[in-house]
Amino acid sequence: MCFTTLTIATLLTVGYASPIPVPGLDDHYNYIAKKLGKKPTAKININGFKAIPLETDLPGLGKLGTLPLTSSVEYDVHASSAPIPSANGTEVKQPIADFLVSQNSATWGLGRISHRNKYIYNYVYDTSACVGTTAYVVATGIRTSHSEFGARAQWGANFVPGGLVSITAERGDYVGVCKAANPVAVKVLSPINDGTGRSTGARSWVMAGMAWAYNNAVARGNVHKSVQSLSIRGDLHFPVNNLANAIVKGGMSIVVAAGSENMFTIAASDINDARASFSNFGSRVDLFGPDVDILSSYTSCYFCYYYMSSTSMATPHISGLSLYFIGKEDILTLSKLRPRLVTISTQGKLTNLAGSPTRLGYDADGL
Repeated sequence: MCFTTLTIATLLTVGYASPIPVPGLDDHYNYIAKKLGKKPTAKININGFKAIPLETDLPGLGKLGTLPLTSSVEYDVHASSAPIPSANGTEVKQPIADFLVSQNSATWGLGRISHRNKYIYNYVYDTSACVGTTAYVVATGIRTSHSEFGARAQWGANFVPGGLVSITAERGDYVGVCKAANPVAVKVLSPINDGTGRSTGARSWVMAGMAWAYNNAVARGNVHKSVQSLSIRGDLHFPVNNLANAIVKGGMSIVVAAGSENMFTIAASDINDARASFSNFGSRVDLFGPDVDILSSYTSCYFCYYYMSSTSMATPHISGLSLYFIGKEDILTLSKLRPRLVTISTQGKLTNLAGSPTRLGYDADGL
């Protein structure tokens, strides 16, 4: 039985004094806490994947020694989210929502995912879809008091210090894809406060948040009707990917801006059906989602909205569609959900693909 230990210090674990033998995960965790004088970030045990994310330095590794149960040690590199305000910088307050099956004067992104052709600005959707589903927003968190979410939004967990930030277009009464889903905020990124809207966080925080979301969904008995939405970008990190694989194995879907083979990988398109200049690309992309100049709920006040751009907007559209099909068609595993969304997607419309597939998310209820 081996565990994965994360550290921000070094990959070198050989050559230290032999430690006291540690028989199991709990004892392993307690041993590390005692040696470092602080608790690790989290203790993860999900479907065969065991990890203890922690932050330490080179002297800290020396205190731990060469732990016999440790299979690998990885840098605790940072992940980030960088939503970009649109050029006009327009903040919008109190949009008027239409709660009929056809939402007129909807955002262009909602119109795009419910129609086969561009430039149509009404959102056609099934009002029964998304009932009983849960979206775990693993990023900067959300402003749960925002009017967009009604009384459905809940604060889940915070793995970094700092205030609340809300940048999401996933669920809600006006700009959301999935009107009846229950959003749960899981904060793993902290705002940089440089005026750009960027946020950053350690991968150990991200792992702790992902594990918490999965365990919370299991405790609720709703794991198969829940989605983790990660509007996070960063280089390939095997501990995060291994954790994601374990979560998907347990029946929970994950949608990301960039990720492993067992997660939805989302790229960004604009109103003209061209790949956004900032978007990721390549053959590993599963779907494109609307992204540039997307009206999103915002943290300024409980009724504030802002036009934003970045893959942090495309990912929520596909997270919402995932919940939509989970609720509407009772598709309860990613192995069935992904091919369903890929097959039904709008194809042959996108340009400037740079080797990406020409597939755009579609709810199958429009024209």
